[in-house]
Amino acid sequence: MMCTMKRCVALLGLFVLAAVVPAAAQVTYSPTSVPTFVINSGDSEVLGSVRLTATTTNTIIPGSIQFYFPGVACDNDETSGITLVSSTGIYAPLGTAGVTFQAHGSAVVNLVGGCTVNITIANAVAGVVGNYIQLDGVRGRVEEVNVAIGGNINCAVFAFPSTSSLITPPSTVVVANPQIGFTGAITSGTQLLCLPEESVDGDINIKEGFNSAFVQNVTTAGGTPIPATHRPRFGSNANTGFKILVTNVPAGLVYTFPALVCGNELGCVSAAAGGSGDQLELVSGGVVTGAATPNAFTVVYEYACGNQSTCDTTLESFDISPDVTSIASTTLPSTISAQVEFNPRETVPPPGPTVPPFSGVSSIIAGASSPRFSDNPQPTPAANLLLIAPCTTNLLFPWIVSNVAQFDTGVAIANTSVDPFSAIVAFPTPAEHGTCTITGFPKGEGAPIALTTGDISAGDTYTAVLSSTVFNGFAGYIIARCNFQYGHGFAFLTNNFGTGMPPTVGQGYIALVIPDPVISSTFPSRAASPDTWSAFGANFNTGEELSQ
Repeated sequence: MMCTMKRCVALLGLFVLAAVVPAAAQVTYSPTSVPTFVINSGDSEVLGSVRLTATTTNTIIPGSIQFYFPGVACDNDETSGITLVSSTGIYAPLGTAGVTFQAHGSAVVNLVGGCTVNITIANAVAGVVGNYIQLDGVRGRVEEVNVAIGGNINCAVFAFPSTSSLITPPSTVVVANPQIGFTGAITSGTQLLCLPEESVDGDINIKEGFNSAFVQNVTTAGGTPIPATHRPRFGSNANTGFKILVTNVPAGLVYTFPALVCGNELGCVSAAAGGSGDQLELVSGGVVTGAATPNAFTVVYEYACGNQSTCDTTLESFDISPDVTSIASTTLPSTISAQVEFNPRETVPPPGPTVPPFSGVSSIIAGASSPRFSDNPQPTPAANLLLIAPCTTNLLFPWIVSNVAQFDTGVAIANTSVDPFSAIVAFPTPAEHGTCTITGFPKGEGAPIALTTGDISAGDTYTAVLSSTVFNGFAGYIIARCNFQYGHGFAFLTNNFGTGMPPTVGQGYIALVIPDPVISSTFPSRAASPDTWSAFGANFNTGEELSQ
């Protein structure tokens, strides 16, 4: 092809310019992560870190990188815990030249499919192999994530435009695995109304679901400082806590929860700086006073740890054992129940759809407690924490006939808790009252039948001819369980019932006193050796159990 001198010089210049200006080349990144366990009921759980490491040395093309957490609603942004760390060069800390969060406002956006965290890389400078950028502190509402216990919460990494960077496959990494945060178990105790000085305490056991489930982020309400060795806070403003729901506390009872509960494995927090130990500190509701109407109370504890590194390598557990500190003579038998759950609890619903799936955009919940939870109370339904049981007299009438073969039986049950000794002894007999439930077990193993008397006051006697009760036509034995001590029984059998003739046969006997099975099973030393009962000797009033 022919060209003029002027045209050939121009073409030569273009070739020379093309040879001098280098073509833009992508930097390749290899994504890695450090997955972590997260509490499946948590609404502000810290997900694991994600790092992008450069594997090529090329000129970086300006663009943006998106960290995408499918199915997750993020609970914080760059102003409340998310951090961007890096090596040298363009991968500078957040706020310095080169690397910034998106300029349109928040870098964190909860979209239809999940949460995105976006960064922009503005400077077109040379990337170097080994340089990295790392995203930390993203908090997710794990309670809303449709991932099973032990499953994977992921993060996928994208470059925009796609020509700006290359992401080495696989571009999706695991950042978290949901786990159960704690287990709560209730062990039932017993308080006998006639033994207010002694009881078998109920117990609430709280055990970590996995190492590091419990965390102290800030100074506790009681003043325990942040651990000398602590985790990065990532915007946290609260500590792990627990709320105990106590129900059905009877009137006249004062039930006190301990102010401090030391960990079973590490003991209490040491006063020395950096000392180990863990504990639960009472925040509110420690003294529970029963009312006339069945009621509910909440007791709140806060977790504290002397050295978070030590605590995080220990599967921690705590036993909370409340005490009966006062009981009235009018307190009625009842069963106190309890449940426990994480605290603080989610109180602000997400301002938008829940996850998954999103049906629109869900924003960050500003000012919400972190961490916080939406777990179900454990156990469900509530379990028995303390049985408030009456001291009873159990009377066995071994043979009863009522309108059978012309025989009938009359019974008398006396409440002898009034006696002439109260004025002359140091520990007078307490005046007690209550009903008696009389259960009959028929000859021939028929179905038991029962009746309950009215209230038998101290010093009074209940009498009945059994043919005029539900026991008409009954033959067998009966056991009367009376809700007071010092009960005694008498039975009298006669013949010629219903014939109009006077009886020609009459026989009476004293009912046998059966040892109280509640005392026997709860306080075996008392039943076995009454004269060596604890430090109180024989001063306890425990009724009469005759040696029959």
